[in-house]
Amino acid sequence: MVNNLPALQARPSDRLIKNLAWLTGWLLAGIALVFIWLATPVTLLYLLPGPPENNLGFLDVETTIQRNGFKVLPSNSAVLVAPGAEIGVTAFSYRPVTLNLTLQAGQGKLEIAVNGVMVGAVDRENLAGSSSFRFTPQRQDNTRPALHIIFNRPPGASPVNVSRLDLDFSEQWQPWLSVKSSVGIIMLSVILAFLAFAVGPGRRIYQLNWLGLAGGLAAAVLLANWLGRLLQVGSGGALNAAVFWGNLIAVAYLLVFIFLVGVGILPVWNGNSAYTFTQPVLKNFLAGRPVLRAALLLLVANAFLTFLLFMVPVIQNSSFDTLARYWDGPEYLAAAYSVYDPASPILHIPYFARYSSLYWSTHFPLVPLAIRLFSPLFGYIGAMFVLNFGFAWGFAIALYKFLRDFGYSRHPLWLTFVALFLPLRWLIYHSVGGSEPAALFFSVLCLYQFKKANYWWAGLWGVCVALARPNGFFLGIGLGLWLIWQALEQFRIGPPTPWNSRMLILFAERFNWKGVRAILPMPVALLAVFALYGWQNGDFLAYLHIPEDVKHIYPLPFLSLDIGVGRSEGDFYYYGLEAAGLVLLWKKKRFDLFWVGLALALPTFFILHDDVLRYSLPAFPFVFIIPFAAGLESRPARWLAAPALAAVLIYSWSQLGTNQLDLANWRELLKFIG
Repeated sequence: MVNNLPALQARPSDRLIKNLAWLTGWLLAGIALVFIWLATPVTLLYLLPGPPENNLGFLDVETTIQRNGFKVLPSNSAVLVAPGAEIGVTAFSYRPVTLNLTLQAGQGKLEIAVNGVMVGAVDRENLAGSSSFRFTPQRQDNTRPALHIIFNRPPGASPVNVSRLDLDFSEQWQPWLSVKSSVGIIMLSVILAFLAFAVGPGRRIYQLNWLGLAGGLAAAVLLANWLGRLLQVGSGGALNAAVFWGNLIAVAYLLVFIFLVGVGILPVWNGNSAYTFTQPVLKNFLAGRPVLRAALLLLVANAFLTFLLFMVPVIQNSSFDTLARYWDGPEYLAAAYSVYDPASPILHIPYFARYSSLYWSTHFPLVPLAIRLFSPLFGYIGAMFVLNFGFAWGFAIALYKFLRDFGYSRHPLWLTFVALFLPLRWLIYHSVGGSEPAALFFSVLCLYQFKKANYWWAGLWGVCVALARPNGFFLGIGLGLWLIWQALEQFRIGPPTPWNSRMLILFAERFNWKGVRAILPMPVALLAVFALYGWQNGDFLAYLHIPEDVKHIYPLPFLSLDIGVGRSEGDFYYYGLEAAGLVLLWKKKRFDLFWVGLALALPTFFILHDDVLRYSLPAFPFVFIIPFAAGLESRPARWLAAPALAAVLIYSWSQLGTNQLDLANWRELLKFIG
């Protein structure tokens, strides 16, 4: 009894905390519903008379919430609008908007331009009357999302009187946050009431629980659909931003809350929830399948990291454009569409046309051909994102098996998770367009099979590495150096013997010639790439003849530290990490990884480029993750993982806003790839 006293004393407080937690949860759900119902994103703005020249740039800061759109009304009965007058509205839409204009008087032609693009004109003898113009706004480069409505008149034309100007944003928000959304809000309220009753008084009536679970699933689908529409609208413009963030949080909270109640709490069978009912089955199923369990966890981890990376730019720009436009994504899309044909019209887009026809040889064909292969399913842009996500996930699974099977890590799953966002540039390039995820995936597979003596499989994956990136060929050099080292190591066992013809024969006999099977296909693959270039460009050695400076290799090392290149300070520390990793591999007698790491890392010391980190990515699993595994797995490092991830995300978000294809050329590219 005495031993049970603390437990008995703790029960009331535990029950109180639990009840308060649920009360708080339902209260927040109710607040979210009320917020969604009340926060409608439409405003009534009053136009004030401007200065004598009247550029109409003054909008009243007071707003009245409406439901249909902007109604811009002069504070007097009408406002005299001079040619070139402009109205600035701090709101934006990525979907069609209707401009309704009422004029009291005026003669001659009146053209209406929005953000520099003409959306319509009124051309009649007497301009008095009403006109409507439906258009999709174009965002101006390097400006905040807004609408600048300009009244263009012929030279010498007289002003016109504007009595009313309506901007109808209903297409932007419907059916989300419009009058039609009332049905959805009522449905959500009923479903939440059902769930509340099922979790509380209705625990013994399992039929109601099943109804509640079905309703919860329907609500989750509805909320997910609304969340997608909300993301399409975005936060561009002061008006949208005023309601976007609150609604985003409200909808996301309701989605998570209903899912947790329906799956984790609601009793659906013998007092068990869906989660507790299926947990033993899932646990037993995954217990004997550690690789599958790790693969599922890594899938969730990779999806979570990708979501975090994409969240900010997608919300800021209401589209994936900034991600798809990030280099080298557009170039891989162009290579996928053209298949290196210099006559392809996509390569004559103004930006791409500034390069020579041989420039495209820098983008090796594995990723472009894969994008083209999957484009019927996902489209070109979708295929680029899906493939890189898949290659990054495959890399994580292969690295986990590599670390676990060869004993390179005490906690391989944790170390693999770290390898999904470190080093810095990696999180960006395993999410946007690029060939790094494919090269890393096949590199780890190749080395894994090579160490398992499955040389034919190693050769197949080595071919994929060589087809993915120009520096993929260095992996074969590293494997060759390892084979030579293995043969030389056998001579260290016996007494020292001078080299002669007999020793060369012994060396040849002890050399692992079977391992050459994994290396020989790689130069063959390189010749196949050159043959493709020769077929399309008429130059078998097109890659070596590219007039643009894209190879960046110089005979002297460390030239990237030249302060004029930029980002050079970080290169110094990364060079130090690579060198330290190689030293650790040598000290630990992991000569296989040492020679492979040396072959992949050494060329980066001779690069003259400001993005050494990116060019070093193929080496990082071997010279960074594995050598420093003990430190990365330590308790202090685990505590630092969250702030490190936050720092990586902040850096990545800052980089995604730069180094992009400009909008004009991007629109030209979209005409071909859709």
